[in-house]
Amino acid sequence: WMLKQNGGGIADHEVGTGKTLIMCIAAHEMKRLSLAHKPMIIGLKANVAEIAATYRTAYPQAHILYASEKDFSTQNRVRFFNNIRNNDYDCIIMSHDQFGKIPQSVEIRQNILQEELDTVEENLDVLRGQGRNISVSMLKGLEKRKHNLLARLEKIEHEINSRKDDVADFAQMGIDHIFVDESHQFKNLMFNTRHDRVAGLGNSEGSQKALNLLFAIRTIQERSGKDLGATFLSGTTISNSLTELYLLFKYLRPKELERQDIRCFDAWAAIFAKKTTDFEFSVTNNIIQKERFRYFIKVPELAAFYNEITDYRTAEDVGVVRPDKHEILHNIPPTPDQEVFIKKFMEFAKSGDATILGREKLSETEEKAKMLIATDYARKMALDMRMIDPTYGDHPDNKASHCARMIAEYY
Repeated sequence: WMLKQNGGGIADHEVGTGKTLIMCIAAHEMKRLSLAHKPMIIGLKANVAEIAATYRTAYPQAHILYASEKDFSTQNRVRFFNNIRNNDYDCIIMSHDQFGKIPQSVEIRQNILQEELDTVEENLDVLRGQGRNISVSMLKGLEKRKHNLLARLEKIEHEINSRKDDVADFAQMGIDHIFVDESHQFKNLMFNTRHDRVAGLGNSEGSQKALNLLFAIRTIQERSGKDLGATFLSGTTISNSLTELYLLFKYLRPKELERQDIRCFDAWAAIFAKKTTDFEFSVTNNIIQKERFRYFIKVPELAAFYNEITDYRTAEDVGVVRPDKHEILHNIPPTPDQEVFIKKFMEFAKSGDATILGREKLSETEEKAKMLIATDYARKMALDMRMIDPTYGDHPDNKASHCARMIAEYY
């Protein structure tokens, strides 16, 4: 009901509460009531067959288009896109990966990237005005971002000048609502910020996959002149980053953000988040200062902003009976081999000298990924030293051995 009333939103429903059926019914009802003329559902590759089967079971007479792998082969793709444009389907169902292959409107891409460029230039002007209070790396980061956006815009300009109209893009297909199953897969959307030293914000460059979805949603919003135009469904709409909440609003409520004069992440964070500096342990076990956005402020206003477009349901709310989960945590002390390796590992994290770990010196490329290599070693070491070198013995207090013993005792 909320989705029909609002024209979209967020179904923040726990796993097992029937999101698939809700999505199919909402899409069909929007079509029946002429709230949407050609809705589209996109889901994980492993789930789209189930989504199509659920839709057909609920509405056996429905005229749906379910995309197969063959439809997206190089020789069939153009015909398939034209098929979407030229036919009046009740719903179109495809995977996230297939959706990513649909060409997006060059005008929409140009407009969005130009907006991002304008924000970057505004941030650069602010930083230059601060003089000595900024770092060289901060300026270089924004300059690089500006260069990359200019290159993208130049490429789009070339596409416009040499465009051939033989392939239908998303804007020409007539899609006017998108249901995004497992929407957290698209959480890595680009955003601009001057807070380059603040930890826990995620990757501001974002992914092309998320950007493609933004292009599509903006196409629908531009046509309707309203926010939303999409429905996000997930059991984990926000998982581990404060920016994820802002990016949900960036996807779904651009006009409302503009009305509140929020044009970038920094403006949103200035209103709803509080930054603090605390002491933390680093990867090398040293105490360092870390800046993070640790608290939300104006929580009632932020909650109201979120709840306006969100339906939240737990398994308990809808009567799903599940056995209670009882966790027993086992604190396993490190083995002698692990204690020795931890010291070597900490030394490697500080110096980058890979020979300490018994491997060749890092290449130039590996040098840039030093901390990723360190994290990988730490993960393997914590499980079983034989993950690093098979010559290590099978110590009874390795995690794998401990787990096997507990399972054997249990059964």
